[in-house]
Amino acid sequence: MKPIILPTINPEQIEHETGDFILQKVAGHGYSGGVVGLSGGVDSTVTAALTKRTFDFYNSQRSDKLKLIGYILPSNTNNPKDEHDASIVAQRLQIQHPVINIEPIVQAYKKTNPEAVIDDFHKGNLTSRIRANLLSTKAATGHKIVIGTGNKDEDFGIGYYTLFGDGAVHISPLG
Repeated sequence: MKPIILPTINPEQIEHETGDFILQKVAGHGYSGGVVGLSGGVDSTVTAALTKRTFDFYNSQRSDKLKLIGYILPSNTNNPKDEHDASIVAQRLQIQHPVINIEPIVQAYKKTNPEAVIDDFHKGNLTSRIRANLLSTKAATGHKIVIGTGNKDEDFGIGYYTLFGDGAVHISPLG
C-alpha cells in the first residue's frame, strides 16, 4: 500500500496572506469594516475570528478604525442552539451582534408567493436570499462590505451555494 502524503501548510503564513487580502478589499477600498452572518457553525466562526483578528491588528496601528459586525439571522428552521452558539462566538470576539429574526419576512413571502416555501429546498434558498439581502443592506448603509463565510469546497469545489443568497458577498476569505 502506498503511503499517503499530506500537504504541509504554514498556518501563520495562511493567516497573514488571508488577512492581507481582507485588508486590501476593506481598507484598500475605503470601507469602514465588514459584516458577517454568524450561524454558530465552523465556517462563520473562523471567518469572523480571522477578520476580527485582522481588524484588531490594523486598528492597533491606525487612527481610522475598522469594525466587524456579526449579524445573527435566525428563522423557524434554525436550531435555537445555533443562535446561542453564534452569540457566544460574537461575545468571545467582542463584536457587536444584532439578532434579527427573519421568520416574519419568510411568512410574508409565504403569503404572497407560496411557491417560495413549497418544500425545504426552496425554503432554504429563500432564507439564504433574505439573509443576503439583510447583510447587503446593513453593509451598504454602514459603508462596509459583506464578508462571506463559504469555504472553498462549497463555493468552488462542489459549486453549491444559493444564487443571490450565501454567494452574494463582496469577498469570501475561506473560499
